[in-house]
Amino acid sequence: MKRLSRVCFILALGIWVWVEAPSSARAECATGYTSVPVPLCVKNTFTVGYTTIPTAGSGNSYTAGYNFANGPYTMPQDGTIQSCSVWLAASPSGLMQCGIYAAASMSQPGMLIAKSAQFTPVAGWNTVPTTTNPLVTNGSTIFMGAIDTVSNATLADANAGFNLYGDNDSETTLQTTFLNPAHLDASTFQLGAYATFDCQ
Repeated sequence: MKRLSRVCFILALGIWVWVEAPSSARAECATGYTSVPVPLCVKNTFTVGYTTIPTAGSGNSYTAGYNFANGPYTMPQDGTIQSCSVWLAASPSGLMQCGIYAAASMSQPGMLIAKSAQFTPVAGWNTVPTTTNPLVTNGSTIFMGAIDTVSNATLADANAGFNLYGDNDSETTLQTTFLNPAHLDASTFQLGAYATFDCQ
């Protein structure tokens, strides 16, 4: 087996990419190319949040009217918010809205930074575009937000290290600032919700 080394970069269609070459190609590479850092994303998009489908019976379901916020999640790189996704159990009815909150502190949600329009949900993953596309920087802390008029359709799995907050003020749209961040449960849970970002 030939031993491969990352020795060259080429510019193709305006995108810097890795070129994998055998060790024997190092001399040739040195004459025509220069090894440089690549400050671009490997993928065009990435997700932040909980992409696992929650298991009914192993977590909790929640009644309508709760403004949820779940996290904290740390941004792995810069990205602009494109959409939010939320998982619902079978046979939902009513309206939903999802969004992304910035952190008021490392453990609690604060200002709403992006949201979807209200939508009629379906069973399974619901992915909807956000109405704005703000930039969120590497290392920032975010919380996934959701609010529903769908009784007992929102599921969450028990997972240590995450907090599921709920504010039941009988609202129908996401709060601009998350109020009264009280834990819904004594245990920690992850809501089936995530955001999709474009790389920057």
